[in-house]
Amino acid sequence: MVRNLAVALLLLFSTVSFSQSTDEELIVGKWVSVDDSKWTIEFTSTIWLDLYDAVKIDSSAYYISNTTGCVEINYSSDTFIVYLNAGKFGNGETECFEITGLGKEFLAYIAIRTGRLFTFRRI
Repeated sequence: MVRNLAVALLLLFSTVSFSQSTDEELIVGKWVSVDDSKWTIEFTSTIWLDLYDAVKIDSSAYYISNTTGCVEINYSSDTFIVYLNAGKFGNGETECFEITGLGKEFLAYIAIRTGRLFTFRRI
């Protein structure tokens, strides 16, 4: 019984860790907005670039986590909710997004402060 519980817990934590690692790998690349083909975003392993009509309009550091980096927002750290946290983390200018869909060809996230949904396809 104890062995079965230990194996189940190991599988659960392995799945959660693998899922987050997969999200961090899947998001890397170039994406174009489904709503506006001139708006593209690009993720490296640590930087998020916003471009409009091929001109850089913003860039920020980012990380993916099961907790939100926005301290004024009281979201629980649910293992099954994945957040995209971006900004200048030292001075409190963090923007937080809930990733609602992420695959090889599709990315969707909601801006937590505004509730606006953004959808992209990989290019």
